[in-house]
Parts: sequence; C-alpha cells; structure tokens
Amino acid sequence: MNRFRTWIAAKMTTAWEGEFIAVGWLVFLAFPGIAVWRLGNVPGRWIGLVALAAFVPVYLRCFADLGVFLDARGRRHQAWRAAVILVIVAGLVWAIGIEAISMAPFLIGFTTYGLWPPFRLPATLAVAITCFGILVWSGLLLTYYTPALVTVLMAVMGMLTVGMIEHKVAAAEANQHLQASEQRERLARDVHDLVGHSITVANLRLQLAEHLFDTDPPQARTELARTREFLQEAHEELRRSVTGHQRRPLGDELQHVTEALRANGVHVNVEGDPATVTGPIAVTLGWVLREAATNVLRHANASRVRIQFGAHGFTLEDDGDGPGLGQGSGVPGMRQRVAASGGAFSFGSAANGGSAVKVTW
Repeated sequence: MNRFRTWIAAKMTTAWEGEFIAVGWLVFLAFPGIAVWRLGNVPGRWIGLVALAAFVPVYLRCFADLGVFLDARGRRHQAWRAAVILVIVAGLVWAIGIEAISMAPFLIGFTTYGLWPPFRLPATLAVAITCFGILVWSGLLLTYYTPALVTVLMAVMGMLTVGMIEHKVAAAEANQHLQASEQRERLARDVHDLVGHSITVANLRLQLAEHLFDTDPPQARTELARTREFLQEAHEELRRSVTGHQRRPLGDELQHVTEALRANGVHVNVEGDPATVTGPIAVTLGWVLREAATNVLRHANASRVRIQFGAHGFTLEDDGDGPGLGQGSGVPGMRQRVAASGGAFSFGSAANGGSAVKVTW
C-alpha cells in the first residue's frame, strides 16, 4: 500500500510519460491501416477500421498506469483491456491476414509497460517468439522485416523505459522513508530533551515548595507560581519542537539553565560569551546545554558547575559523582545533534572527578 501511495504521488510525471510513449508509437498503425483500407471486401474493411478506431483509446489507457504499481482493482481493469486488445487483433487477423503482424509492436508495448512481474517478461517473450515464429513458418520474415525490427526495438526500449521509471519511483519512495525516519528521530530527541528537562526541573521546584510550606509559605507559593510559569513555557517549547520551530537563542537557554541549577543549590560559573557562537552550532549547543544541565540535576549530586564558551569550543563540567557506567539516551542524542551540525562531541570524567561535556567545531 505504501508503494502504491508513492506511485500515486509520482503519477503526475509517469502517467504523461507513458501516454507520450504510446502516442509516439501510434504512427505504426499506418501499416495495418493501409492494409485495411486496401481491402476489396467492404464489410471486412469497415470491421478493420472500426477495430483500429477502438484500439487507440484502449491502448492509450493501458499506458496511463505502469503495471507494476497497479493495485488489485487496477490489475483487473488492465486484464480486461488486454482481452479487448486481443479481440481487436484477432479481428484484424481475420480481415487482413498476415499483415496483422504489424500489430506486434503494440502488443510488446502493452506487455512491457502495462503488465507486472512475474507476467511482464514471459508475456513479452511469448509475443515476440510467436510473431517471429509465424514469420519464419510462413517464409515471410524478409518481407515483413520492418515489423520484426520494430518489435525487437519496442521490447528493448519498453524494458529500459519501465526500468528507469520504476527506479525513479523507488528512489522517491526511499527518500520519503529516509525523511520520515529522520523526522521521527528528530522528534524523539526533541521530546526526550524537552520533556526530560522540564519534568526534572518542575519536580525539583515542587520538592522545594513542599519544604517551604512549613517554614516560609509565601515563598512556597512563589515557587509554585514559578513552576506553573515554567511548565507553561515548557508546553509551548514542546509544541514548537513538534512543529519544527524550536529555535530558542543560546543566550536565553543559558539563562534558563543557570536559573534552574541555582534554584536547586548548584553554584554556576559561566566563562565566555554565548553571543560569540553563531550559525547552526548555536542551536545545537542550546540543546546540549539543556540536556547536560538536566543530567547534572538528575544524576550528578553536584554542588558546582562550570560552563565555558570559547571561539570553537564549549564545555560544561560539574564536581559530582562522575559519568558512571551508563549514558542513557541523553548522551547519544547530544552526540547525534553535534555530529549533524559538523562538530565533535565528548563525554567523560572532569579534572575534579565529576563529569565533563565538551563540544568543538
């Protein structure tokens, strides 16, 4: 079904390509047309002309849909068109005899373009072998060499054309799947970073408010109000992330992270100016800064954090328990984001025994 949907999306291109090919080959109807017109048998002449007139729309309709991409209903319709074409060809054989061999290229065109595996190749070979067998058996191969050569040319060109169209549609489908996969991965990273950070900070703030209710109720209410504002902001960020418009400036992200760390008793020292970081890496550093700070709040048990911005590097170090053995999904997500922006990422132990996140570009 997905393959059929991809074919529908490409149909605006492939439909006119197929019908254009079919129209070009209709010039060869001149051969059976002349033979029919020369018939002395008037009823046979009119039957032949009517058959040729009926053949044109049916044949063109066969080329509106590439056989390999037809669904079950389309294949049934194509089979009925094939039956109509065979009846028309049989009528022409009755009217003009061996000269109906000039219809062979059209039959080849239909089998190569209108049929689907596994019937396409056997049907094409069957038509070609039958036509050549008739010519050889009747001793008229040299007399009708033009239809014979056209039949071979039609078979080769038909197979090549169909192969190119199928390759184009398959490439479009593969690109569509790749884009969808990249979109899912981006959304998964964004949701993980946003939701994880928001829940961590909100939970810590609620714990603080809970402790303050006994000693400082006004301050507890203030913390609850701040938590509500924070969650509203997080909700808006999540919405922007899902729609692909998450672009918080790095300076604002630094302020947001610094406030969250300090509100939970972590001393933060910032060195350098985030405004010196520009381009795509600045957006990436915002995500890295958020995720690294979330990890500090969740796992590090740190009391101090140093954030440093340089001309071509960024570092966040804490004095907590160290990186440990597991990295969860946050560290791989940061690494993927940095790599996509053309930078290098590392995560390990800091000089003071804590954890260090480093990005260079």
